[in-house]
Order: sequence, then structure tokens, then C-alpha cells
Amino acid sequence: MSGMGGRRRWWSRRWVVGASVVLSAVLGAVVMVTAGGETASAQRGRGGTQIYMVQKRRPAKMTEEQLLRWARSASTKRLAETPEGEIRTRKWRFEIITRFRNPPDDREFHMLFYDIHDVGQRRFISEMSMFINDRTQRTYVQQARLDRPAFRPNRNYEMVITIRRQEVARHRFALIGQEEARSGEVSFTDEDTRDPSQRRGGSSRDTGGDGIERAAD
Repeated sequence: MSGMGGRRRWWSRRWVVGASVVLSAVLGAVVMVTAGGETASAQRGRGGTQIYMVQKRRPAKMTEEQLLRWARSASTKRLAETPEGEIRTRKWRFEIITRFRNPPDDREFHMLFYDIHDVGQRRFISEMSMFINDRTQRTYVQQARLDRPAFRPNRNYEMVITIRRQEVARHRFALIGQEEARSGEVSFTDEDTRDPSQRRGGSSRDTGGDGIERAAD
């Protein structure tokens, strides 16, 4: 009997230890999810993350407050392409100025670009990363360039900012530019324009009323 009692107590202790490990893992997961949710919610709240896209030359030696004031006045939601070069090689160059409500408290944040021009569709195109040196900083300036053919002129897009895969802000904009003209011309080779009886392959062919192709006599 004493042996059976000792075995039961051993199994009981083993079950308790195992349950404690599982419970700790579950609680850890809850804490991580909650913390991430609070971070995203705080950044999205009233007066949350602000995004400005500017194509004007930024003045040098500005304080953070001056930079944000200038960004608000220079911000645009219609980005013009660079006019130089062939149409197919033109690009959209601009700066993204991001002001978080609270410091991101991470090593990086991401900017995801989507094509939303077609109603009911949201197509992912590309992603940019911004690495953070000072985790107490709230304002960031990023040089950006969007290239053809991934990005197309005269379409609407959306940029989404994420921290730890949590969306904290989104910004819609349009790309303005010249589209490649289509001439509508059709080119023919010498072989195409040659008389059928003179083409390579010998005899000319005709079709009867039944639609069957026959060789000429």
C-alpha cells in the first residue's frame, strides 16, 4: 500500500509541475498579445500617428516642431513623377515624415504599400523598413522612391505602417504621371506582304465553300 501511495503522490507532483509550465506559457502569450494591442491602440488613438508625404525641398536646420509645422504645410496626397528620361523609367521621389504619438519602442517599423485603385481590391506591392537607433524618438524622416512598373501612374495607393506586425496608421495617396502611349500600329514582315504564290513552301492554297483548305493545281 505504501508503494501505491508513493506512486500516486509522484504522479500528482508531476502533473502539478506540468500544469504550471503550460499555464506559464499561456500567461506569457496573453501578456505579449495584450502589450502589442495596447501599443497599436495607443498609436492609433486621438492625435495618434501622423504621416506626411512631401516633394518640396526640406529646409536645413529645423527643430522638430518646425519640421512638423513645415511638413503639414508641404504635405501632398498627389505625388508627381520625375519628368526626366523615358516614360517607362520615370519614378516618384518624395520624403515620408512620420510622427508617432508614443515612441515605437522597437528596433524598426515597416511601411507596406498597396494598390487600392480598383474597387473592392487591395493588392500588396512592396515593403520598406525604417530602423530605429533611439527608441525614445517619435519623429522620423525617410527618403522614398517608387519605381515602375510595380507602381503605375494615375492610380490610388495606400501606405500602412506597422510595429511588431500591428497596424498603427494608414495613409492614402495618388501617383500622377504620364502613361505610355499606344500607337495602334501593326507591323508586317516582307513574308507577310508577299503574294501567296511567291511564299516559301511552294504552292498557293485556296479554300472551297466547305472551308477545307486545298492545294492549287
